[in-house]
Amino acid sequence: MDFEFEIIDDENVKITHYTGIAESVTIPDVIQGLPVTSIGMAAFENCESIINIEIPASVANLGKYVFKGCSRLSYIIIPASIMNIMSEYIRDYAEFARNFLSNQKDIQADTFINDVSIIYYDIIDGQNVEIINYIGKIEAVVIPKEIQGLPVTSIGFCSFSRCRNLTSITIPDSVTDIGKFAFRECYKLEHIIIPNSVTSIGEGTFSGCVSLTHISIPDSVTKIRNAVFKGCTNLTHVILPNSITSIGKGAFRNCENLTNITLPNSIITIDDRAFMNCISLTNITIPDSVKSIGDYTFFACKNLVNVTISNTTLIIGRFSFIGYDFKTVNGKKIGIKRNIKNHIDGDFNIDEIFP
Repeated sequence: MDFEFEIIDDENVKITHYTGIAESVTIPDVIQGLPVTSIGMAAFENCESIINIEIPASVANLGKYVFKGCSRLSYIIIPASIMNIMSEYIRDYAEFARNFLSNQKDIQADTFINDVSIIYYDIIDGQNVEIINYIGKIEAVVIPKEIQGLPVTSIGFCSFSRCRNLTSITIPDSVTDIGKFAFRECYKLEHIIIPNSVTSIGEGTFSGCVSLTHISIPDSVTKIRNAVFKGCTNLTHVILPNSITSIGKGAFRNCENLTNITLPNSIITIDDRAFMNCISLTNITIPDSVKSIGDYTFFACKNLVNVTISNTTLIIGRFSFIGYDFKTVNGKKIGIKRNIKNHIDGDFNIDEIFP
């Protein structure tokens, strides 16, 4: 064993020093039949070989300067038990650097020698792992497929939200669920591949990802949920599979550069404001499968000049195609664009309704 340790009160184990030279280190959760519950001060100091380190869920406490001088360290995988108890230290990258990566109290996150990714996880029902938080400066993050020998199956609520340096993310094929707002406002995120294992993408998952230009949804997903791509202002191209049955409220709202989206013939409902203010959208064909279109669905799509809707669409909401008249040609409703202001009820205009 490459660990020196001490037994505390005949009940728990504290790691005091690492003696190995491995690049990837997994700290054991049990030593001599006792749980490893803490890692002592400077236990891994100057361990220059380590690139990745994984801390077990049994650990509830990290000693100061525990990773000081680990010059190659890139990934630290930390359990929720530490996050809950020591949150004043680890929810912010600068605080983590000051307390665990250095002994310089005035260090700033943007001047720290290492670009370290800290991934926090939780074990669900003893069988699966959920990623619950991330802090770090690395641009390209790879989510591990396994932690503590268990599959990583979900990316939790807001777990990567507002990671300002993140440009790409690799999701393993063990993941089935991406939680609400998981990547919200990751302003530099340009590249993400969603594997076929994913069956659910939560509300607002990619909202505000202004650098995202294209996305392909796997056919394992059946719903595009509310606001999932809202405000992705540089999104130009979206591929939706034939498995999609619904598009949620505001799903593509304010995607100002969206020019290319084909709606598959599996969609039944398109909810309110789904494509509102997609000002670069010029053509849309609503497939025969669609039964209802919500209010303001294509509101303020000022360059939308060609609209085709099947007569099987039973419900078209208020102001869904503001500025259009429709005529039927060969069983299809063809949208004829006309002056928007002639189609508005009351004494208001578009800017007043949705500033």
